[in-house]
Amino acid sequence: MGEELCEALDLRSGRKVLDVAAGNGMVSLAAARRWCDVTSTDYVASLLERGRARAAAEGLSIEFKVADAEELPFADSSFDTVISTFGVMFTPNQDRAAAELLRVCKSGGQIGLTNWTPDGFIGQLFKTLGKYLPPPRPPDLQCSGVRARV
Repeated sequence: MGEELCEALDLRSGRKVLDVAAGNGMVSLAAARRWCDVTSTDYVASLLERGRARAAAEGLSIEFKVADAEELPFADSSFDTVISTFGVMFTPNQDRAAAELLRVCKSGGQIGLTNWTPDGFIGQLFKTLGKYLPPPRPPDLQCSGVRARV
């Protein structure tokens, strides 16, 4: 998917690319192979470490940064292209995440996402699982392993 997304966006050398909720860096690596200036972000540091190891093995230069997709630590209009593959779709506040993608993308830039659709196989799987799994706790009740009493 990473290669296909980069191909669809026609990424070229010198483009400044941000991969949001990058996980192990699949799309980051594909963009770096096209000689883009890539920043790979995720809020899970151990996933970024896997991406860093993969980049080192291929001799690719990628900046890895722990970051929340809903509060990206970059200035407005910082990137030519903002991408995410099966990552940013899982943010709790999708409106906020979408606003952040738009904020950090330059005017006339590109935002490219790959997502599972509700009607596709994975979407239907999630729907089925949702019938049997408890709902997530509200974020304000989770704080460093301490639970508030309700």
